[in-house]
Amino acid sequence: MSALEWMLDSGRWTLQNSISAAILFVLIQLVMLFVRDRVSSRLRMTLLVLVGIRLFLPHTPESYLSFHNWLPAGLGTAGNPEVTFVEERVVPEIEAREAGSFRSSIFSHPGSFFALLWISIALGIFLTAVLRQVVTGRKVARLRDIDDRALLALVRECGIPHSVRVVTSPHRDAPAVFGSLRVTHLILPEGFAEYYTREEQYGILRHESEHICGNDLLWNWLVFSVQCWHWFNPFISIAGRSWRREREIFCDQVVLMNHPEDEREFYGSALIKTLELSRPRLLTSPAFVPFSLHHSELKHRLQLIMKNQPCRIIPQLCVILLMTGFAVTTFTSALADEKDNGAPKPEKARTPDPGNKADSPERGATNQGGNEGGPKPEENKPAVLNPDNTKEGKVFNAYDKNDDSFVDDKEMEAMMEGKQNSRGRREIRKAIDRSDRDDDGKLNMREFIHWYTVGRLENGG
Repeated sequence: MSALEWMLDSGRWTLQNSISAAILFVLIQLVMLFVRDRVSSRLRMTLLVLVGIRLFLPHTPESYLSFHNWLPAGLGTAGNPEVTFVEERVVPEIEAREAGSFRSSIFSHPGSFFALLWISIALGIFLTAVLRQVVTGRKVARLRDIDDRALLALVRECGIPHSVRVVTSPHRDAPAVFGSLRVTHLILPEGFAEYYTREEQYGILRHESEHICGNDLLWNWLVFSVQCWHWFNPFISIAGRSWRREREIFCDQVVLMNHPEDEREFYGSALIKTLELSRPRLLTSPAFVPFSLHHSELKHRLQLIMKNQPCRIIPQLCVILLMTGFAVTTFTSALADEKDNGAPKPEKARTPDPGNKADSPERGATNQGGNEGGPKPEENKPAVLNPDNTKEGKVFNAYDKNDDSFVDDKEMEAMMEGKQNSRGRREIRKAIDRSDRDDDGKLNMREFIHWYTVGRLENGG
């Protein structure tokens, strides 16, 4: 597979998965608006993880419940997919290969240009984040270590390992953990011990400890990579931010689990002080996991802590059932129009081909006259044509992957845009049947040219 083919196939697969994941995310958000805070943050995070799984699903089973059944066949192609693919992709690519110019093949098909643009922007966003992480890492490495023994003892008491370096930042900002794929630094603002009480410090450090235990930096990079790959889809960016918000709420619930009411008040007081202390972060790096990110997020977390509303089992079961139904529609592909029951294909009457000597009247009369010793027509022999002199011949060679002078349904499926599904395979089978004069299940050179010049246009409307 050439680089051009890989870009086009990857772009098509990414676009289809991105649309399905966006629809699933919208359905999840509609359900969450209805149930509000009656379901746990763990369940909300799990539902958002399903969106991420849908983005990278390599294969989807067929189902009549799939929403793809409501979309036109060959989504992303205009008109007849067969005509679009052959005219706009195969022929220009062959001509570019003959000229030895990959640049010409890139700009010969509109989809190749957008695929190159998509990959370039995705890599640019990701590499920018990596560069920003390297620069920030050097700044963090120069921060001063905390020498307050009481605070260090409280840090270790909260479960933060000794491998994590505790440093102080001169900026009055929210506490945060920093690292590459694992946490290497715990960053506390200057005057942390004086600004917060010991109970408030304990709640904040326990929260950061949950981030360390949950490997949230690794999850941060994974979510960020997905957002980079699908940078063109705003729903995926919103889904990533929603997942981070639910993760913070989940850490709050873990910290306050089985704690008395007064400790809940201390934790709420710590959130209020952080809200007054910290500045909103408009641009964050996946290498940072701060105690707070946005003021609106802090207010929402504070409301949940004060409400202390338990999550009942019935609303969560209802949400799970609804999500199962939504998954059936978004984790599946369109069902084929017809079912192949394995019945033998009806025999078709052969159409005489003037260019084939076996079909000429003179040859037929000679055979009927009893010339038993004469040569018999060879069966299943491809027509002898010079493929290098015609555009159709070049297209035939592009389809004929195994160089056996025939094009079968699998070779046609591999070359056709928008046909890598059951419905597309059924259409390919019909196209071969219409042009297959000798009923051998594949097309020789002459039959392929008949399909290319006549047969595909008969069914193109």
